[in-house]
Amino acid sequence: GVILVLDNKNTTGDPSGQDGAMYYNSKRGNFRCYENSRGWTDCLGIPKPNTRRSTNIIYPGNGTTFTLFGDAFTAATAGAATAATATDPAMLTFSTGNPSGSSNSIYGNQNYNAGSYPAMQTFVKPNSNASVRYWIALTDQTAATMQASANPAGNYAGFRFDAAVDGGTWHCVTKNNTTQNILDSGISVTANTSYKFEVIIANGVVDFKINGDEVCSSTQYLPSATAMLRYAITEINTANGVKSIGIPWIFIDSDR
Repeated sequence: GVILVLDNKNTTGDPSGQDGAMYYNSKRGNFRCYENSRGWTDCLGIPKPNTRRSTNIIYPGNGTTFTLFGDAFTAATAGAATAATATDPAMLTFSTGNPSGSSNSIYGNQNYNAGSYPAMQTFVKPNSNASVRYWIALTDQTAATMQASANPAGNYAGFRFDAAVDGGTWHCVTKNNTTQNILDSGISVTANTSYKFEVIIANGVVDFKINGDEVCSSTQYLPSATAMLRYAITEINTANGVKSIGIPWIFIDSDR
């Protein structure tokens, strides 16, 4: 079973941890909890300035804008309202043009330090699995850089689908500004099917989840701990045909 460890500390900085550990830091004046894949975080669920960063981007179900908390939302081309269905929430759908090479991207600011346990969750509904490249990532690059290549420059951790190289499945990809590491999630990319993606960077590991299940875990070629990351969701068509992605929400949380 999981052992609950209770302790105290009166200096700055966290000790080594294990899942389920908790202690009170009298120097900081708060409780700290050690959670799976996240490392040490404040035990209270409400983010506090200068200790945690939290972004919540939600489509309210009408209009063509998101409700924002904690970060910006920028789209290369504006989204269109898509009504809720029996299986999907209401969302904004972002589309490319028709000519080959047309693209669209959704991104925020570089607010999340890779060394501060950033975690991203988002819901994405792609309309195609042919002649297209998608990225759902935390990255220190621009969205334009990410969408333009299957192996873009920079530091990043995220999901990629490139119909030309990925064999029909989502791939988990990390890069440390030099070397790219690619793992096959084994999850097929199906047109007009919704996916819930999670990317969690903590303690020298990146965990990747799809629909709540861990599909990859990587310890190689991770983003530099000093890299400042943004969220970026991108798409580009590699042959004529409109591509689109629907998004009802994006959530990001990081320590400090």
